[in-house]
Amino acid sequence: MNRFCIIILSSLFFILQSFSFVGKEDNLNQLTWFLGTWVNHGNGEAIYEHWVQLNDSVFEGKSYKIKNTDTIILEHIQLLQTTKGLCYIPTVKNQNKEMPIPFELEVITDSSVQFKNLQHDFPQRISYRRSHADQIIAEIVGPVQGKEKRITFLMNRKKD
Repeated sequence: MNRFCIIILSSLFFILQSFSFVGKEDNLNQLTWFLGTWVNHGNGEAIYEHWVQLNDSVFEGKSYKIKNTDTIILEHIQLLQTTKGLCYIPTVKNQNKEMPIPFELEVITDSSVQFKNLQHDFPQRISYRRSHADQIIAEIVGPVQGKEKRITFLMNRKKD
C-alpha cells in the first residue's frame, strides 16, 4: 500500500509540474542566436562573451578577457526559463558581493530581448539586439548621479 501511494503521489507531482508551464511561452527558444562566442574590441582590448545551451531551460554565458595567456572571467550569466518567465541572471566579479542579480524579461522578439530590474542601482536594463547573423549590439542602461547612463557594446561572432 505504501509503495502504491508513493507511485500515485510521484505521478501527481510530475503531472502538476507539467501544468506549471501551460500558458507560458518558451522564450528561450527565441534566443538560440545567443549561442556561440562573441567579441567586442572596445577600449583597446577584446572582451568575449561565450554562450552554451545546458538544457531546454538554461543557457549559460560568461564574459571574459584574455591577458597574455590568462583567461580572466568578468561575469557568469544564466538565461533561465522558469514557470514565471525568462530571467537573465548575471554574477559579476567584484560587484554586488559577487551575488547573482536577477533581471526579468521585459520585451522579446526574434532579434532582440530586454530585461529589467528597477531595484538594482546600475544597470536597470540589459538588452541584446541581433543586427545580423554575425553581430549583436548589447546595451546596459540605468541612472548614474541622477542622469540616464547608456553603455553600448558592439559584438561580432568569433570565427574559429
